Amino acid sequence: MFKHIAAFFKISLDFTFLFILYSCGGERSENAIVFSDPLPFGEKNLSQFPSDFTGFYRSDPFDESSLENFQEIEITKNCIRYKNYSYIAIHKSELDSTYKHWKLKGNYILDTESGKKMPVKIEGDSLYVLDSYTSEECLSSDKILRRLGTDLFVSEEYYDESVDTTSLLEVPAPVEAPLQSADTTEITSATPEGPANVKSSPAVDSPALATRPDEAAPGSKDEQAKRWLVKKISLVSGKLTIGEVSISDMPILNELTGSQNDSTFPRVFSPSNKQLKDFIGKGGFSDAKVYSRLKRKP
Repeated sequence: MFKHIAAFFKISLDFTFLFILYSCGGERSENAIVFSDPLPFGEKNLSQFPSDFTGFYRSDPFDESSLENFQEIEITKNCIRYKNYSYIAIHKSELDSTYKHWKLKGNYILDTESGKKMPVKIEGDSLYVLDSYTSEECLSSDKILRRLGTDLFVSEEYYDESVDTTSLLEVPAPVEAPLQSADTTEITSATPEGPANVKSSPAVDSPALATRPDEAAPGSKDEQAKRWLVKKISLVSGKLTIGEVSISDMPILNELTGSQNDSTFPRVFSPSNKQLKDFIGKGGFSDAKVYSRLKRKP
């Protein structure tokens, strides 16, 4: 009975902590979980994506007749390229005001400034313009690819920009050593009791200031411990899933690693490979998007 009560209070504390994180705002809940090392721990880095993962994919489900936003991706040997599509709804009259640089040409809109052509759906006086933008993530020294079983993991180096290290970076400017002379003269100001006094004393060696120009300043990124954001990529029967760690995954990580909630942000975890497998088995990397493989380039 006491075990059940303890488990209940632990779950309550976990969700209370999550509620507090969410209430702090999007910036604080985003990237709330990072890892101390690239995952899976100790596995070798892959120089490119395996050939069975390369190709073209589109977000699933996809309905061409709908006005839902969607995404297409291409996985090459070294990069994942994203093309994001979103519909912009405008009234036809806005082509004469807000969107003067847009010209309606049958079933597409021509942006006369960029030369870009955008498909359009027309419903009465409403225009639904399909706009798009691209981005990519390529393997590098700070984006590492590893594999565990049939799953791929992309670990991206992360620095917490919210930490203010300004005061730590304020290093006093070096002071040049004074010229040495045969003796040193000390002058004291005149006082009502008498004139200024002049006193000489033997020379004292003044060693030059020791500097290390190649030394990282305290608090700089070079000195901060590296942290990693991790994505899991799986491919099963033509369905590609790219999952990221969600803040709702925190209770599972706490349970598997024996960690406790605290005020540290972001939370840093160091799961073993067995714990990583268990994390996946319990639904970890829950912030996931699913894509269907395309037979040819869209």
